[in-house]
Amino acid sequence: MEHPETIRAGVLAYKSWTHQQRGRRLGGLQATPGKPHQPFITGPPMNRRYFIAASGASLLTLLAGCKTEPDGEKFVGYWLTDLGRYPPTLIHIKRNGDSLLFTVNGWNNLGKVGYQAHTSPAVPGDADNILIVAGTKHVAYDEATDQITSDNTTAKRITQAEYEAALIKKPSR
Repeated sequence: MEHPETIRAGVLAYKSWTHQQRGRRLGGLQATPGKPHQPFITGPPMNRRYFIAASGASLLTLLAGCKTEPDGEKFVGYWLTDLGRYPPTLIHIKRNGDSLLFTVNGWNNLGKVGYQAHTSPAVPGDADNILIVAGTKHVAYDEATDQITSDNTTAKRITQAEYEAALIKKPSR
């Protein structure tokens, strides 16, 4: 019969050898000398799967929620339509809660001569670059030229100072 310490040493050697073999199969045996490197583990494999799935879902939710601007924000501002023959028509679009207010300042020659303002509610359309004014009129935004278009009329973006100067200026006859 063998000595108990010899048997114990053999068992420990076998366990160590099988542990190294298991590590080689899984790629966990470190080639460089030093402290063994532990890979990032969050627990059993099933917990890792849940962790990865939850991380991916939260990342997608975060990216989907990062909208750069509210709906219709590209329409907000001051616009000028100059047909050449008449004083220019001035448009001011501003935010009003979730909707927009579309104000058109058109020149009036009858009665009180000067610019008269007409304000209508506007909401962003189903398409990204469409604004629906008063529920019937569709205004399209062209990103390449920074202009809005409705029917055959095109308006270019102007600054607030240009807008206010045009409202004050009297047309020449």
